[in-house]
Amino acid sequence: MKKIFMIVCIFILTLTSCIYVEDESKSKYDIQKGKKITDTYYYEVKENFEGIKLNIQLDIEEGKVEFELKNPNGDIEWSNVVEGEINYNETKEFEKVVGKWTLNFNSIDNSAQGNLKIKFNKK
Repeated sequence: MKKIFMIVCIFILTLTSCIYVEDESKSKYDIQKGKKITDTYYYEVKENFEGIKLNIQLDIEEGKVEFELKNPNGDIEWSNVVEGEINYNETKEFEKVVGKWTLNFNSIDNSAQGNLKIKFNKK
């Protein structure tokens, strides 16, 4: 009986952790002066989502970084240029568009130094 209970518990924990991973995606990146940034991140929006949230944290010591979020239809949902000495931290919510969303980051003049953190969540 204890063996069956343990197997059921392990199964439930495994299933729960798989669901959690589907709902959230995080990434970190160190931005180094003199190196070109051309990072692309993807987030798959499923039919059962109500929408998505995206948090972008850019801690820039110097330089310029631009980003652009596109929905699966190729429409730009959010874009910005972050420059200078700044701690940029913003979260935005978007309506559901099922499919792969694309977030691109680029350095404008390769002089950026700092770090980047992003976090996608389902709504």
